[in-house]
Amino acid sequence: MEYPIYFENNWRGSKAVHVKNPDNGTDAYHVNLKGGTSDMDIRRGGPQGPLVGRVDFHRFSGYTEIHFAHDQRVEMSRDRTFSSAQSLTLPAAPGKSQQFRWKKESLLALGSLKLEDSEKNVLAVFKRSSGSRTKDGTLEIKVSGLEQEFTDQIFVSYLAVSEKLRRQRQAAAAGMAASS
Repeated sequence: MEYPIYFENNWRGSKAVHVKNPDNGTDAYHVNLKGGTSDMDIRRGGPQGPLVGRVDFHRFSGYTEIHFAHDQRVEMSRDRTFSSAQSLTLPAAPGKSQQFRWKKESLLALGSLKLEDSEKNVLAVFKRSSGSRTKDGTLEIKVSGLEQEFTDQIFVSYLAVSEKLRRQRQAAAAGMAASS
C-alpha cells in the first residue's frame, strides 16, 4: 500500500507533515514538528488522534531517541561513522523484536530509502517526489497483514529518519553558505 506524504508550513514557522491513507483523502498519520516536550509528535489519524510516537534528536551525540506507544523506548543511530544508514529495534515486530535498518535504496536514488530487517527483507520503500512543492513522496509498505502497532512503528521510524536527514542537509547547506 502506498501512502503519499505532504509537508505543510505556515507563516509562523510551525511545520506539519501529513501522511495520507492510500485513498489520498484522510490523514493516516499527522506529525507536529514542534511537539512541546519532544522534537516530533506523531499521531495516527489527524492532529487529535492517538499519539503513536515521540522523537527526540540529540544534536551532539548524533543518536535519535524514539518513544513508541506503551512506554517502548528505542535508540536509532548510524550503522558506521560515514554511513547514512540508521539502525533501530522495532519492539512490535512479528515474532520477536529485531534490528531494522533504514538505508538509501541505491547510490543514485536521491532521497529514496528502504527499510530492511536483519535478513535483508524489504518491508517499506520511500520514493521522493519531484516537481511538487508540498508532496515529499510516497511510503510504500511492501508487506501485507501487519499488526497496527508494528505499522505505526514503521511510520514513526521512517518519519524520524526523514527528519534527521533533512536536518543534516540543512546543517550542511548552512555550513557551505558560511564558508563562502
